[in-house]
Amino acid sequence: MILTSSIFPDPFEFDDFSFSASRRIREEQYVCSKKAMKELIKKHIQKGEILCTLVQLQEELISRGVCADSCNYQKNDFAERLDVTLADTDFNITIPLFPKQDPQKGIKFIVGKGDVHEILDSYVIPESAADFIIGVSEWLPEYYGIELRIQEEEMQKQKVRDLAIDLLKRNIGAILEEKRYKYKVYPPYSNKASLIITFSDIFRMTLEVDLMEDFLDQVRRVVESLPANEIKFWERNTCLH
Repeated sequence: MILTSSIFPDPFEFDDFSFSASRRIREEQYVCSKKAMKELIKKHIQKGEILCTLVQLQEELISRGVCADSCNYQKNDFAERLDVTLADTDFNITIPLFPKQDPQKGIKFIVGKGDVHEILDSYVIPESAADFIIGVSEWLPEYYGIELRIQEEEMQKQKVRDLAIDLLKRNIGAILEEKRYKYKVYPPYSNKASLIITFSDIFRMTLEVDLMEDFLDQVRRVVESLPANEIKFWERNTCLH
């Protein structure tokens, strides 16, 4: 008869690694893009006295070496649109025309899936807008590099967490099994894990463990101080499974 039961789920069962990495990537890319857009606008954008058209912008981009096949201009009753592909990324520039062109709405500038976006002044000088777009394309490797860097950092942290979980399982788990305690180790959210020790149907104790610190001696002292658990409780629980 098995009197003890230890449950050690995959420490990343709930995909905390992906969630944590994705959140960091979004946050850092957001800060980086806001700073870059502000600097590039200040560096390149100039305001004129005539409304900018996307036909003019297309001509300026092509004159600066952008392939004509990479520029797709469209216009209908609702909007004027220019799609440009630079640095393996799609740029979408749109001027709303319905019900009538309103300079207050500006020129919508969207990069990729929309995480990087800006509203340019309707009276922007086409030459300066073209320089701005090219400047954004040259900055994009820095933006994309954030994701690669964070993924590498999170993978290194995951290796440390994996080793810590294994250490907790082999050392602390063995003591709890000997004392006939049922326990669970919940996956680490960030760098912490919860060690839940069940005393009875109505009482549990939770130890929060920082996996990135030297936790073993402190946790061992706590579990070694626990008395042996009641056998009848485990026999009752074992029969339920």
